[in-house]
Amino acid sequence: MKSAVIRLGAFACLLGFTIAAQAQSSVSYTNIDLTYVGADIDVGPGINDIDADGVKLAGSLNVHQYIHVLGSYERLSPDDIVIANGSNPPTIIPTDDLDTYRIGFGFHTPQFGRAERQYRSGLIDRYSLFFDAQYLGIDSGSTGGSDPNGFSVDAGFRAVNSTRLETLLSVGYEKFERTDGELTVEGRIFYRVFEKLQIQAGLDWNDNTSRWFIGLRYNFPKVTIFR
Repeated sequence: MKSAVIRLGAFACLLGFTIAAQAQSSVSYTNIDLTYVGADIDVGPGINDIDADGVKLAGSLNVHQYIHVLGSYERLSPDDIVIANGSNPPTIIPTDDLDTYRIGFGFHTPQFGRAERQYRSGLIDRYSLFFDAQYLGIDSGSTGGSDPNGFSVDAGFRAVNSTRLETLLSVGYEKFERTDGELTVEGRIFYRVFEKLQIQAGLDWNDNTSRWFIGLRYNFPKVTIFR
């Protein structure tokens, strides 16, 4: 997965260049995302990684001062799998769309930071920590009912450091039935173009799949359903 490491390194460099810019005043846990996704999938030993692309819809809702619920739906369209047969023509295995859905809940801290009058566009002006737990499901188009379910846990850090820029970094653990668990790493940058609308770009990586994505996030006014 050399390409995943290269992409993660490139993202870290981008984060380093942008973290000193001006950024937004608060972190929102009530939002909706729509992103275009590109992926590099490791399908097994002796087979080249395959490319896939698609879309992802995700959202989060703040239901308590420190609790949010979240979910997402992603559809990827992978390239066909090509297996080399030496001097013989390669074997081509068609693939179906890969649907992944997640639903869960999370905890987040209050936003720590200096008072508004003390802002100087520092490295971090305001930040929040979070912990998420989600149920995972996959639909690969298989007719044998063999698609696995699983779970994931993630812990991360969200920071705003200017009137327009927000950053997110997280690490986690993901486990599906009949497979070994995997470490996951994610990084994202958000840039506010209007009061509630951000553009975003980022990467996430685990042992078998690396993704890059670009898209939009809309932040809703602060909502707390239960106090």
